[in-house]
Amino acid sequence: MTRKKKENKFLPILLIGGGAAALYFLSKNKSSGDTSPYPLLQNNNPLAIINTGISWQGLADENPNPTWEAFQSMPFGFRAALLNGKAYINTIPNIDLIDFVSYWSLGGAPPYANNYANFVAQQTGRPLNFKMKQLFDNRDMGGLWEIYRAMAIFENSTASTPVIDGLYDDFVQGFNLAFV
Repeated sequence: MTRKKKENKFLPILLIGGGAAALYFLSKNKSSGDTSPYPLLQNNNPLAIINTGISWQGLADENPNPTWEAFQSMPFGFRAALLNGKAYINTIPNIDLIDFVSYWSLGGAPPYANNYANFVAQQTGRPLNFKMKQLFDNRDMGGLWEIYRAMAIFENSTASTPVIDGLYDDFVQGFNLAFV
């Protein structure tokens, strides 16, 4: 799939929240003048799926930041995230929450992966050794929403919580696309 390239300007910002620090970028798209404090949400990619060349269903024609994937709509972004999670379960059936999050963060070295996993555990009330397979096997939409919601908040900053909370219906649509 060919995408039109746009010139981007990135301003690094360090956001600290929920006891975790993460580096985020405030992007300004020069061609349209659009700015967003949550560029991943602007790209309908709430869980920061890295652009690896996978031909995801629902990819956007244009991608203002080729580091991450950009989707046509938020449900397609959630669908891709859920399919990534299903792939982890198929590869490592006994994967627990801490390893799930660590793999998600590209095998991120401590303390980043540990901060991320601890944040998700705190937000969901689930222990770090919680086995993820049951959520996928049982198609537990509520349980998966809790996990993916917390991960999206961590990826986008704690300030994004109200925005993420407003994406529940998009998650439901993405869930239905992923589990058809």
